Amino acid sequence: MNRLGVRLLLGLTGVFFIAMLGFGLLVYLLITGSSQRDTDRIAHDKVVLLASWYNSEEKDLVRWIEQTFEPDRYGVYYQIWKTDGKLLGRSLNLASSIPLSRLARTAVPVRNGIVLETYRRSDGERLRVATYPVTKYDEKQDKDKIIAFGQAAVSLDEPERAARRLAGWLLGGALGALALALSVGALILRQALRPLEEQAQAQRRFVADAAHELRTPLTVLRGEIEVVLRRRRDPEDYEATLKSALEEIERLSRLSDGLLLLAAPQYPATTASLELNALCQGVQERLIGEFASAGIHFTFEPALEPLFVRGEADSLSRVVRNLLENALRYTPRGEQVTLRVFATGQDAALAVQDTGIGIAPEHQAQVFDRFYRVDQARARSSGGAGLGLAIARELVEAYGGQLTLESQVGRGSTFTVTLRVA
Repeated sequence: MNRLGVRLLLGLTGVFFIAMLGFGLLVYLLITGSSQRDTDRIAHDKVVLLASWYNSEEKDLVRWIEQTFEPDRYGVYYQIWKTDGKLLGRSLNLASSIPLSRLARTAVPVRNGIVLETYRRSDGERLRVATYPVTKYDEKQDKDKIIAFGQAAVSLDEPERAARRLAGWLLGGALGALALALSVGALILRQALRPLEEQAQAQRRFVADAAHELRTPLTVLRGEIEVVLRRRRDPEDYEATLKSALEEIERLSRLSDGLLLLAAPQYPATTASLELNALCQGVQERLIGEFASAGIHFTFEPALEPLFVRGEADSLSRVVRNLLENALRYTPRGEQVTLRVFATGQDAALAVQDTGIGIAPEHQAQVFDRFYRVDQARARSSGGAGLGLAIARELVEAYGGQLTLESQVGRGSTFTVTLRVA
């Protein structure tokens, strides 16, 4: 995976991890908040019962608390204080009393309500303490009078341990999800970025090959001109150098045209109905002289009936010309090249068949790549840049067609173009 993929993976995973932490924090707060409310509710309900059932005339207050509320069974601590701060009694599960705080003494009588506080004992145990006033009706004053304070306390140790376990589970889950996200994300990104990486590599190869192809004729031009300028020469020498330079310039022109077409193809927005026999015959007439000069037998076999396809004349003519020039380049003197037009099912097709050197199976998948040449020396000597077949395939596919190859080494090759009938 390249640097961009790594940054993208880390960024997405970081966002995912932050989202997981936020979700875990929300779950933690919701659960711990609910646990806190449950603890407060238990302490609230127990102290209300204690204050409501308390009888100031009860002689054995401790026994009454133990028998009535069963503190050990329910894990609740109970205390009853006089208003002057003297302890009246406490449950046996309390080794030492919980102090009656100033807040409980002052706020409860004023509010006549419950005060909830958190208290830490000497042994480290944290308690949630609810204090509630015990009242008795005073006939003289015709109102309830506070005669004592009842307290019920619930331990926070178990809820806090549960909260820590929950935090551990959530953090472990987040880390596990992070590891899973990294693994799955790396796999998905690797698959998603592979086409982009391949495209980037192809583009780098394209630029490097283009620079190399452009450098070769420029180097030839520079070398020939430097040689001819070293001393005065006959007019024939200057003419030969200019002819060679013109050939290299024409090669540069063809190469630049091909590069422009492949880099930014400009296909016609509108197409016309073209008769395939006539189009191929026009290309054949322009190239027949080159085949004759090369000593190659060239045959054109039109379809028995007219075949019409949708396309643009110059583009499709270029496809046929590129295929024929490729056959001309790789077919030895005395061999045969045939251009056939025929119908195949519901489609129209043209085929360029030669009896040339053929293409080995390991090269056939690459012959349509830009700048790819099976025989480098032969292609360069004939002016080929390795773009003809790539351009032909781009143009054929632009019109919804297919360009295929069948070849055997030593027996020749057949390039077939299939197009939809208009």
